[in-house]
Parts: sequence; C-alpha cells; structure tokens
Amino acid sequence: MGSMVIASSLAIAQRDGWTGEQLIRAIVGGYEMGAVLGYSIRGGGQFNTHFRSTALIGSFAAAGALCAGNIPEDEDTVMRILCFAINMACGINAWAHTGGREIYIHNGSASAAAITSYDLGRTGIFVSDAVLEGKDGYFEALGVDSNGPGRFKSWIETSSLGRGIAETHFKPASCCNFTQASTAIALKMHKDFRAKIANVEDIVEIHITTTPGALAYPGCDNAGPLVSASSGKLSIQFGIGAALAFGRFDDDTSSRIDDPLVNGLMRKMSVTTDVEFEKSYARGLQPAKIEIFFKDGTEIVEEVSDVPWLDGPAVTERFMLEISRWLSAEMAQKLVQRCRQLETATDAGRVLLVF
Repeated sequence: MGSMVIASSLAIAQRDGWTGEQLIRAIVGGYEMGAVLGYSIRGGGQFNTHFRSTALIGSFAAAGALCAGNIPEDEDTVMRILCFAINMACGINAWAHTGGREIYIHNGSASAAAITSYDLGRTGIFVSDAVLEGKDGYFEALGVDSNGPGRFKSWIETSSLGRGIAETHFKPASCCNFTQASTAIALKMHKDFRAKIANVEDIVEIHITTTPGALAYPGCDNAGPLVSASSGKLSIQFGIGAALAFGRFDDDTSSRIDDPLVNGLMRKMSVTTDVEFEKSYARGLQPAKIEIFFKDGTEIVEEVSDVPWLDGPAVTERFMLEISRWLSAEMAQKLVQRCRQLETATDAGRVLLVF
C-alpha cells in the first residue's frame, strides 16, 4: 500500500508545498483508508479473486491520504474525492499467470488516479455517493458478501485512529506476501547449512508445506519454467531456490530465473498444505515448513508459525540494502535522517530531495 499512498502524497506535497506534518498525516490516513476498504472486501471470505486487491484499494487509499494531508472544507468534497477514486479502481490478476509487468503499472495507475480524483472532487462535479454499497456499486461488482458495508461502518465507528498503519507488517524479502515465510526459512537454511546444500546432486527431494492461500494465489505454486522477474517474485519454488543458492532474495536475485542451480533445486520440489496450516491461515497466520532430504539418508527440517515480519531497525537495514543500487550509503543515510525529522519540515516535498 505504501507505494501508492506515499507516492501520491509526496507528489502533492511537492506540488502544493505541504509541511512535514501534513505529509505524515496523509500517510497515516492513507493506510487507514486502505485498511478499512481491504478489510471490508476480503473480511467475509467472499470476493472476486480475478481482481488484484492492491490495485482495487490503492486509488481509494491514496485519495484518502490526500484528503488527510489537506483536509477539504466540507464533507461533500471528501465524498466526491473518495467516490471518484472508487470509480477508478481496477487491476486484473492475469499478470500472475504470465509474469506480466503490469503489476507495477497497477500501483502507479492507482497513485495517478488518486491525484486525479483529488483534483476532480474539488471542482464540485456530481458523483454517485452510493458507489461503494449501492446497487451495481463496488461491493456488488466484486461479489463481496452482504456484510461488506457493515464491516466498513464497524471499522470507522469502533477502531482507534491509526489502526491501519499500526497493524501494518513489513516484509523481510522482496517477493510476494504468500512466499515470505517459505523464503525466510530458506534464507536461514542457507546460513546454517550452506555447505550441505551446495551440491544439488546430493539432494533427493525438497518438500514444502504452505498455506492454502499461498497454493491458491495465481502464480505462487509455479515450478517453472519462469518467464520474467515478476514470475520469480511470485513463485514459492523460485523464492526458496534463490534463497538457498544465493543467501538473499532481492531485485537482483529475483531476476535470475534461468540460473541452473536455482532451476535444479526447483525441479526437486513438491508443495502441499495440511489441515493444521489451514487452521493457522484462517487465524491470519502464514506458517511454512521446508524439508530437505539427502541421498545419505539425512534431512534438514525448518518451520515457522508465521512470517518473521521486520521491526523498525530491520526495516531501515533492508531499506539501506535495497536502495544501495541507486544511492550511495552516505546519501541513503541522509534520506533516512530527513525522514526521521520530517515532522518539523516546513516544505516536505523539498526536504526529501537528496539527489
């Protein structure tokens, strides 16, 4: 969600001269609006999965961010902005089957749509105020269960402000949400057993147990051949293979879809789920288990009960690693420091320009 909320908020901060406090308020508000809409459409277990959730909530979340950053004069203006944003929601999941790059365009389009909605809503153009819950509205179009509007209302009325961003998890690896746990296990295995797993020929089988959600999501259970880096970021098998082979999973390793060592490991993999994992998934957890069987009769087994989400210092550490391809360590550290001082900035858009 951050790629849409922060992108649109920063763009308007630069365009309209927002303060740091406004930008922070926008980010918190955007996460809140994205969380309430995501919970409303997915919380009942009935939803048209041909659409990509991130793209469906992105324009609404980002438009909500812009309203929070610069609160309009009246509720009708807020309503128009958010309703226009709902009208612009889209994003089809076909990319996951083909490795298409439109996944990134989904997020960019949502950010742009939010800015368009923000500007249109302020003009006073009439828009349906029942676009969410009304006949042929958003909830009906997505096949959401009848309590979708109720979940939306309940969140607004009962949740404390900031719940959306406070409950946000931060991924340990640059891959799909559903492959985080298994990739994290493989990274640990590389660190602890690198010498033993170095020779693919010594491995008989790699068995993975994951959640039913991971197996069902388009592109996740994909043993190859892969066609793009997007496929690599989705594939459970590739995430594990790359982590075992390289000891890291980032934008560099996710593009090595033709690596012979990784592909050799992938060919030895099988993926299943079980009843206990299904129960954990129903409680909001994402457990995973990897078992590696060797020709000498030995085996390595590692399991996690949920994704090892990153804490604050670990987020900064991963940021420094990921951005090192574009910024020097000195410039990256300067950007981190400016983010930490953002609340007191008088021109947030300018203070974050470090180039």
